[in-house]
Amino acid sequence: MKTLRRLLLIVLAIVVIVFGVLFSLQNQAVISVDLLLPEPLHNTTAFWVLGSFAAGVLLSLVVFSLLFLQAQQRNVRLNLKLKSLQRQLAQLEAATKQS
Repeated sequence: MKTLRRLLLIVLAIVVIVFGVLFSLQNQAVISVDLLLPEPLHNTTAFWVLGSFAAGVLLSLVVFSLLFLQAQQRNVRLNLKLKSLQRQLAQLEAATKQS
């Protein structure tokens, strides 16, 4: 199963790379983008579209990594609280058995 998953990932990566290359070859027109810099930046359409896509992917990875770390931290806190409550419950059960 792990090998199949790895193989599918490799095939998917190859397909994405091929589409990226084909997209770049089809979009060679030079456009200028004004990013409030002294001079506008001139590059191909493919560069700007693929660059925007890459920036979006990286931003998504950062945001979801932070959310994942936050969820892990919350999970650790809740597990500690659970263990503490289980100890308290065990102490109360032991106290009621002695009475």
